[in-house]
Amino acid sequence: ALVDSADLAARIAAAETTDALVDALKPSLSWPYTPEQEAAIRRARTYIPDKAVYAGFFVQSINEWKIAQHRVIVVTSSAYYRVKYDTKSGKVDRYNKTPLSKLRVLEKTAKGLRVYLTEQDGQSGPKKWASWAKGAITGNKPKEDEFSHAREYLPVPLAKTVPTQTEVIDVLSALLRKACELAAD
Repeated sequence: ALVDSADLAARIAAAETTDALVDALKPSLSWPYTPEQEAAIRRARTYIPDKAVYAGFFVQSINEWKIAQHRVIVVTSSAYYRVKYDTKSGKVDRYNKTPLSKLRVLEKTAKGLRVYLTEQDGQSGPKKWASWAKGAITGNKPKEDEFSHAREYLPVPLAKTVPTQTEVIDVLSALLRKACELAAD
């Protein structure tokens, strides 16, 4: 049975231990992903080296070139992983690990969730390259913007309309907040 996402987010927020968090997340295991998306989440959960997995979500990750790419986000007790999965071969191509301690701010946007980090996640984009090149030519080091390291995640449409895409983002956001809180204890 599907659980209302507001109730699920409240359960996540109320979890005081990792076991309670895993238990609170159980309803998300039955979300109606497509068979390919379910396979990607299942494989990504087993592929990453961290075995204390809370949950996996199939999302679109907006890369440094502002292009949406299908990825699996796997949240563990110490990090979150952005996993590239090849649906044709059924294999994980690569993953990027971001320790939870590197999360600075979570911002819900009109379409998804923007995660601000303390350092670059993955490749840098053209704007950062241009800034670096200008600094190399002029001898002026560019000022570091504390919110320059961000990545946005958009929900993918599920096979059914429940939960909604907004609800998926609410649950992912609640999980990242709680995982950071538990990791800091």
